[in-house]
Amino acid sequence: MRKLTLFLGLLMATLLVAQPTVSIQDQKMLVTNGENSYVLAPNGDDASYFWASVSPDGKHIVYVTARYGTFVCDINGENVRSMGRMNAPKWLDNQHVAGMQEFYKDHDEIDNIRYISRSIDGKVTRDLNASEQTNFIKAEELRVAAEKQRQINRLAAKKYATASRTDFSGIKIYVNAGHGGYDANDRSCWTIPVPETWSNPEGYWESKSNLTKALALEEMLKKAGATVIMSRHTNHSGIRDLEYYPGATEAEKAELRNGDDRDLSAIAEEANANDVDHFLSIHSNALNGQTNYLLMLYHGYNDEPTVAGSDKMAASSGNLQILNELTVWTSPKPLLRGDFTFYGDDMGLGVLRPLTVPGFLSEGSFHDYAPETHRLMNDDYCKLEALRMFQHFHKWFDVQLPQTATISGWVKSSNELVDVLGEPKFVYVKNSDDQWLPLNGAKVELYKGNTKVAEKTTDDWYNGVFAFYDLEPGTYKLVVTKDKYSTYSEEITVAAEEISQVKVRLKNIRMHVEDYPEVESDAVALDKYEFELVGEANNTPKDATRALYRNGKCYLLVDGKITEYSLDFATSNELPMPTGVELCDMGFTADDYLVAKVKDKGEFYTWDENMQNPTLFISMAGVEGNSFAVKGARWESKYFLGKGNTMYQITYNADTEMASLITETYAEDLTDKLLTLTPLNTISTESGVSFLRYAGHAYMAKPTNNGLQFQLYDITDGMANAKVASDPYPETTTTDALSVRTMAWVDGYTMHVVTMADGKMQHYQTLSSAIANIYAGEVDYDGKNFIFRLNEDATDVTISIEKDNEIVASKSVGALKKGANKVTNPFGKTAFDHYSITASARPVAFPVKISNDDEIFQFYAPRGVAVDRTPSSPFFGRIYVGNCVGGMCSGGENGGDPAPSYRNSSMGIFVLGNDFTDVTNQGNTGWLGNIAWGENQLNTSAGIYEFAFARPAVAPDGDVFVTSTAVASSGVYIMNPAAPEDQFVTVFEGRRNKDNGQILATNRKPIANPVMHCCILGTGKDEVLYTFDRDKSTGKVFTSINQYNLGELEELPWKTEPSAVFYDDTEENFMENGCGQIAYDQRGGFFMSQYRANSSWVKPALLHVNKDGEWDFNISNNGVDAALQGGMALNQDGTLLAMGTEAGMVKLWSVEYDEEGAPSLTEMYTINWGNGAGNTMGVDFDAAGNLYIVSNSNERLMVYALPNAENTYTTRISLKPTTDVDNITTNQEVIRMGVYSVLGQYLGEDESGLPHGMYIINGKKVIK
Repeated sequence: MRKLTLFLGLLMATLLVAQPTVSIQDQKMLVTNGENSYVLAPNGDDASYFWASVSPDGKHIVYVTARYGTFVCDINGENVRSMGRMNAPKWLDNQHVAGMQEFYKDHDEIDNIRYISRSIDGKVTRDLNASEQTNFIKAEELRVAAEKQRQINRLAAKKYATASRTDFSGIKIYVNAGHGGYDANDRSCWTIPVPETWSNPEGYWESKSNLTKALALEEMLKKAGATVIMSRHTNHSGIRDLEYYPGATEAEKAELRNGDDRDLSAIAEEANANDVDHFLSIHSNALNGQTNYLLMLYHGYNDEPTVAGSDKMAASSGNLQILNELTVWTSPKPLLRGDFTFYGDDMGLGVLRPLTVPGFLSEGSFHDYAPETHRLMNDDYCKLEALRMFQHFHKWFDVQLPQTATISGWVKSSNELVDVLGEPKFVYVKNSDDQWLPLNGAKVELYKGNTKVAEKTTDDWYNGVFAFYDLEPGTYKLVVTKDKYSTYSEEITVAAEEISQVKVRLKNIRMHVEDYPEVESDAVALDKYEFELVGEANNTPKDATRALYRNGKCYLLVDGKITEYSLDFATSNELPMPTGVELCDMGFTADDYLVAKVKDKGEFYTWDENMQNPTLFISMAGVEGNSFAVKGARWESKYFLGKGNTMYQITYNADTEMASLITETYAEDLTDKLLTLTPLNTISTESGVSFLRYAGHAYMAKPTNNGLQFQLYDITDGMANAKVASDPYPETTTTDALSVRTMAWVDGYTMHVVTMADGKMQHYQTLSSAIANIYAGEVDYDGKNFIFRLNEDATDVTISIEKDNEIVASKSVGALKKGANKVTNPFGKTAFDHYSITASARPVAFPVKISNDDEIFQFYAPRGVAVDRTPSSPFFGRIYVGNCVGGMCSGGENGGDPAPSYRNSSMGIFVLGNDFTDVTNQGNTGWLGNIAWGENQLNTSAGIYEFAFARPAVAPDGDVFVTSTAVASSGVYIMNPAAPEDQFVTVFEGRRNKDNGQILATNRKPIANPVMHCCILGTGKDEVLYTFDRDKSTGKVFTSINQYNLGELEELPWKTEPSAVFYDDTEENFMENGCGQIAYDQRGGFFMSQYRANSSWVKPALLHVNKDGEWDFNISNNGVDAALQGGMALNQDGTLLAMGTEAGMVKLWSVEYDEEGAPSLTEMYTINWGNGAGNTMGVDFDAAGNLYIVSNSNERLMVYALPNAENTYTTRISLKPTTDVDNITTNQEVIRMGVYSVLGQYLGEDESGLPHGMYIINGKKVIK
C-alpha cells in the first residue's frame, strides 16, 4: 500500500505545484506547462506516441511509441533514452520507471506478465517485489477504470450525426492487422502452389492476409474521410517474435522492437490514447481443417462487454460479414461471444483486455479450412471482406454509403470435383460448393451494353474468385471463358450499395465420362423389382426411329427430324435441323451432347448445350450403316455402325478435330439392326431395348412384343446370362404393337421405363410405396395360439416349432396384415420347446421413410427414442419416446404445410407398438411415473443441458430406464412397461445437490451426477447399468461411463458410489459437452457421442472406448464436422452406427473391429431428414434394421427402413424353464414354484402384499 500511496501522493503533489502535463493529440505528445503548450515528437513525426507521463519532479517524460518501444526524454524532448520493452510505464520515483512485459500463449491469449523496474539511464533493471507489483497492478486498474469512464463520457458527449452523413469527418478508427511477420506464430498453412509451410513467405500466412484486408479497408475509410490509425503497414517480425530468435544480437533485438508484431497492450493503448471511436482487430481462425464459421469477439462475458457498445459493434459487422456467399460456412450465423466466456477465463484476448474504447476482434473465417486458405490468397477475396467491414462502419456511424455497386463471384467446374487434383489435404465440406474444382486462368469479362468495362483473370491459387468494384448501378453482361470449358454468359442487374455474388459453373468438355454412371451407390440390388404405372399418353408420334431420355426430356427421331418433348408429352419443341439433309439415327454422348447421323453418309452433326446450332463435326467416306451406337464424351467419342457382317468404328478427337476409322468382321448380320451401347461396353442389336445401371448392376428394359409391355433383365453377368428381374408390365395388354421403343433411366433411387408404340406411351417406375424391414414383435404362445404383432404387411408368415434345437414342423400361414395377429396352433399336440415366427415382405432397395405426419409421430420436444430389441422380451419391438416438454406440435417436417391434425403432446414417456399404434391407450398424455422432474434448461454457450426424460433405454428384460439431467430429478428411473402408469422406480438415492444435481452417499462420495443416457446389459443377478455421467460439480463439465452392478442388489435404490468407473474422461476431457448417447458395441466396449457444432480432434463428436476402458477411436479422422445434439446408436450386432451430424442429417457407417476391438468406420448411407435444418436429438435401431430418429426441431419421430434385399426376419422364442430372461417372455405351463421379479429375484411363495407390477409366478408371466 505504501507504494500505491507514493504513486497517488506524487500525483497530488504534481497537481498542487501545477507541474507540466502530457497528453496525446494526433498521435503526438502535447506538453502543457501552465499556459504554454507545445507538441513533442522526439522519435520523429512518423512515430505514434502514447502511454506518456511526466516524472514527479517535472523534468522527464516516459512514453511509448508504436514501433520503437519505450523511451525517456527531457521535458523539452531532448536527451532521448531507450527503456526497451516496458508497457504501461509508471514513475516509481524521479529516476526509476516501472512497467510490464506480456508473454502470450497461442500468440493472442496472455499467458503471464512480468513486472519490472528500470532506471532512466537504462543501467539497472530488476523485477518488482510483491508489494510493488500489487501496487502497480492496482494503479493500472485505477488508471484503466478512469480512462474507461472518460471514454464513456467522451463518446456520450460526441454527436456523430443527427441525420445521415456523407463522410467520416471527425471519426477516428483504429485498424489492427493481427500478427506480423513470417514466424511460428503467424499461422502458415499448406496450399497447392506453395505446399511448404513456415518457411516460404510466398505461401499462406495469416499475418499476410490480415494485412491485405486492413490495407484495403484503410484505403476505403480514408477515401470516405475517416481518420485511420493502423497498427502496421508492412509484414515484418516484431517484439512478440523475440522468442524465435534466441541468439539475437542487441541490434537485431532493437530491430524486432521496431517491427510489426507489436505488444498487444501497446496496440490497445495506442487506440485508447488517440480517443478512437472504433477499434477493429482483423484476424482469421484455425481449428481442425474442417470448420469454417464467423467468430466475433469482444472483451467480457457474453452480452456483458467491459466497454459498452462493443457487443453491438460486433453484431453489426458480423451480420454483414456472414452474407459472404463465396465461402462455405459450417455455421449459418455469426458467433458473437465475449472473450471471457469463449476462452473460459477472466483474462481474454491480449489486444482487447486493455481497451478503454469500444471495439472487437473479427475472426473472419477459418484459414486452415483448405478451400478458404486458397480463397484468402486472393486479394479480391480479402478486399470483399474489408468491403463488408466498410459497410459496417457506414451503418454504425450512420454515414451514407457510396452509391456504387460491386459484382463478385467465383468460377468453378460444373462436372469436376476437387478430388481430381489428387490432393488429400484439400478437405472440403461434402455436398457443398467447395466440392467443385475452382478454375484457374478463367477470363472474366464485364460488359455494359456492347462495351467491355472490365476484365479479370482468375489467379493460380485454386479459388476462382473475381470482383469488380465501384460500378455504376445498372445491368451488365458477365462473360466467362476458359480453354476446353463451356462458355458462361449472363445478364446481372446490380443496385447501388449492393455486392452481387455470382457462382459461375463451367463444364469441362474434355472430361472422361462414364456412359452409364452409378447414380446412387448406397442402394442394394434386388432379385426382382416391382413397377407401377405413373403416366401415359395417347398423343405421341408413331414409328419413332429412336427414342431417348436425357435430363428430364424425351427426344424422338421421326421422319428425319428430332423433337424434344416433356416427359408427359404435353409440350414439344422441334430442334433446329441441319439444312438439306435427312437424319437416320441419333444418340447422346456420355457428357450429354446430342449427335445425329445423316442417312447413307458418314456425316455426323452435333448440337450445343442448349440444343442449338447443329454443326457438322465428322465427315468420313467409306462408312455404311444408318444405325449407330455412341460411346464416351463428345471430345473423345466413338461411333459404331454396321452393315452386313462389317462393324465400322469411328473415333473422334476434338483436340485434332480429326476422326479415324477401323473395321472388323461381326458375328451377325448388322443390316437394319438398331445398335445400342450397353453398360457392359458391348453393342446390342436388340430392337427397342434400353439400358441403365443401378446398385452396381446392369439392367436392360426389353419390349416383349406384346403391345406396350416390357420386362426388366439383369445383364450384369453378360447378355447371354441375362436374368429376369421383373414381371412383364403391364400384366396384360389388349393390343399388338410394332416398333416398340423403350427409354430407361435412373432418378435417385428410382428406375424409370417408358414404352412407346402406335402413338401411345406408358411410363413406369419402381414401386415407391414405403416398406419397413419386417418383423414380429411382442411374441407369445398361450397354449393354443401364437400371438404376435407385425410392423408391416407380410407377404408370408411361417411358424416353426423345434424340439432339442431341431425343427420338427413348419407351417406357412400366408400373408398377414400389419398389427396384432393371433394364429391357432396348426401343429396339434406335437411337443416343442422353441418356436419361431418368420415374417417376409417386399425387399427394401434403398433407405426409405416409413413414418408419416400422423399424430402418433408428433412430439413437441422429444429428447430420445429407444426400441426394445430383445426378442425374448414380452415387449419386443415397442418404441419409447421421451418428451421433455409438453406443447402443441406444428407442421414440422412438412415445412408448415397443413398436417392431418396437430397433437398437443404432454411431457413424459410415450409408448408405441412396432406397428406405430398407441398400445397403452395413453393418448396425448405421457407417462410421468409420479416423479417431480423439475425444470428443463438449455444454454449451449454455458454448457447447460438440463432435461427431464433426457433419453430412454431398454433393458434386455423389457424394463424401460429413463435418464434425467434436470437438477431436481438427476439420475435414472425405471418404468414398468407392463404398468407404465405406476410409480417409476428410483435407481439412485442420496442427497442431491440443488445447484448441480450431483447425488451424494452418506459418506459424501458421489453416487451419480446428471445422467444423459444409459445402457443396460444382462438380466437377473448379471444385470449391469452403465451411465453416461455428466459431472458439473466443479463448474466445468467432466464425463464418464459409470458401472453399477444392479444384479448384486437385494433391492433398489442404489445408495453407494459406482461399482466401477468404466471410462473416466477427466484427463483427456474429450467429451466436455456430454450431451449425447452411449452404445454398447457387443465386444465389451462403448461408443460415446456428444453435441458438437464443430467437431475436432480435441473435442470430437464421437469416441470409442474399448473393453479395458481406454479410448481407441476418434471420429475426427472420418471427416465429421458436427453432431447437432449428439443422437447416436448402434444396431443389434454393433456393425452399423448411426449419428446425427450436420443440421437435419443422420449418417450411417458400417463398423469393423480389429483384434484389439478398435473400430474403423466406412460411410454407408446419409438420411437427409430435415433438408438442411434441425437437430438430431435421439437415434435407435430396431432388431430388423429400421432406424428411428427424433427431433425437437420438426417435433417428430421419423422412421426409415434401411436397404434389405431379403426382408425376412425370424423371431425365435424358448419355452424351456431357465433362470434368464427367456423365462419371462412366454406364458407357458412351466412349473417353477414361487414368485420372482423380472430381474430373477425370489420374492416369496405367493404374491400377497406385493405392489402392482409384472412378476413370474410358478413359471407364468403375470401382471398384478
